[in-house]
Amino acid sequence: MSKVWQYLKQHAYGALTIVTVLLCILGSCIANLAQTDFGNVTKENLTIETSSGHRLGINMLKPKTATNDKPAPTIVFAHGGNGLKEKWDLYQIEWARRGFVVFSFDLYGHGDSEILNNTEWLVNGRGLYDTVKYATTLPFVDKDQIAVSGQSRGGNTIHETILLDNKAKKQLIKAVLYVSRDAVYKDNETQSFGYVPGKTTSAQAASKNNGEYFNYYGNRNVGIIAGKFDQYSFKETDKTTGKMLPNPDYLKHNNAKSFLNFGITPDSSTADGVSGKYYTKKVDGKEAFRVIYLENGFHTSQLFQSSSTAAAMEFMVKAFNMNTSLQSGDQIYQWRMIGSTIGFIGMFMFAVFFALWLSQMPLFRGTSRGNAVMRIAESHPGTKAWAWGCLIVNTLFATVSTLFLYYNGVDTHIGTFFRQGQALFAGSMLAISSVFTAIVTYIWYRCFAKKNGMNIDEIDLKGSARKVAHFGSWPSMER
Repeated sequence: MSKVWQYLKQHAYGALTIVTVLLCILGSCIANLAQTDFGNVTKENLTIETSSGHRLGINMLKPKTATNDKPAPTIVFAHGGNGLKEKWDLYQIEWARRGFVVFSFDLYGHGDSEILNNTEWLVNGRGLYDTVKYATTLPFVDKDQIAVSGQSRGGNTIHETILLDNKAKKQLIKAVLYVSRDAVYKDNETQSFGYVPGKTTSAQAASKNNGEYFNYYGNRNVGIIAGKFDQYSFKETDKTTGKMLPNPDYLKHNNAKSFLNFGITPDSSTADGVSGKYYTKKVDGKEAFRVIYLENGFHTSQLFQSSSTAAAMEFMVKAFNMNTSLQSGDQIYQWRMIGSTIGFIGMFMFAVFFALWLSQMPLFRGTSRGNAVMRIAESHPGTKAWAWGCLIVNTLFATVSTLFLYYNGVDTHIGTFFRQGQALFAGSMLAISSVFTAIVTYIWYRCFAKKNGMNIDEIDLKGSARKVAHFGSWPSMER
């Protein structure tokens, strides 16, 4: 036993590296078991060519109970702006556990989906309606029980998709759940979306264009999960004072009261809304409901709060009279997060211990020779002023240059060479700021540091391009 312990002490970093690998495997297994409901749900990553003729990346969660002989109700979820289909899977996992087939997809111009130009990327609800149409081709999907849900910009895709579904010969969507996004309250609001040059006109996008409250959703079941402190949605201007009404009072707003009452024009006699209450009405011969869940939280918190998840489960189960033994609060996503956290910690520790293990190997042993030497910075007049000055100048430049890129539309640019605006925006922002920081650092060195006796060789940096080009002339690792 003592020999084993002695061996482990001599190879501690190697042993710890193996432990971190095991941690990564353990975390992955826990996360996978939660994501697949311990084998009761199958996850597939799909890439399809849609009815619009474009490539779309899709994740599908298919419960074992969904078969060709017994097709299941289906939910299509749209992620928020600049997100990915994998980013918010809490709702999807819990819906699949309750027997729903669940699709999440990358909006056009995101992730694995095709990059489209500014005149095409809105096509078919940015991919939402294309995914709905694809779902109807699968034998294990109940074509008469399809719902859509979306968070933030994903809610905008619902606006556009309902516009298309309302015009279709046969409506495919039976239920709608918005997350952190307002519904369509007034008829002229539809002019701000659904407009695709060459495919639709603004006249088709607005049924009346008079700014009146109306029922955009017909006899579909519709719900909203709203945050009391949402930074972007659920805001309404008081017509009397002109001030923005506070989000926590959303259920008292005319927009909410109209929505819950199927598009009526509210007046002083219209009661305030009640969170979680289902408002029902017969529309075109079918009973439909409206509901708003007003939760504590902000714009994105609704996608990882257990109470909001419970609301999303309750909505879909009620919308399709789903037969499930699971209560709304019965959730296993926490295990998915625990597994992911363990895996992340393991990955971080692996990077540390593996590097230390390598430093003990003959090939890299030179990196660990000698004791580290602490260099004490000398105090010179003006040191603090230069340090703070450089920090402030770099920060201001980074802020101004980022705003300049943003207001010049770099984030929305789609060209023949740079195909994704967000990637171009992030890359340009970092590159410009890095070059500027290098210039400021050079000025600091030439004008202050060098004059006060700092030698760049002392900090293992060589200023000579010739020395940089010749690896052999770099400072020896063994000194």
